[in-house]
Amino acid sequence: MFNVEKRVIASGSYYVGEKKSIVSRAFLGTCVGVAMYDSDANAGGLIHLLLPKPVIPESTYEPEKYALTALPIFLEAPYNHGAEKGKLKASIAGGALVCPITENEFDML
Repeated sequence: MFNVEKRVIASGSYYVGEKKSIVSRAFLGTCVGVAMYDSDANAGGLIHLLLPKPVIPESTYEPEKYALTALPIFLEAPYNHGAEKGKLKASIAGGALVCPITENEFDML
């Protein structure tokens, strides 16, 4: 039987690796997940973003939680595993709305 490593990417974290069969999962809800993969290099990863930016702009605590601070780190990481610029493909998911939409908000959509 084929053995595949399963990995859950917790909120505010990411994983980047290469040349392994891994199923990476992130349980998103309102969070956003970004997955990237270079099929030629067999390198890629998944990031689980919690918030767009830190509540306190000067805060450097847990930069992986925030899109503003984590995405630059995550976007660079696949290159350390052999990925090449222009060969990476990305998918984005999540960002669910968890409260009812009012009539005013619906009109803005």
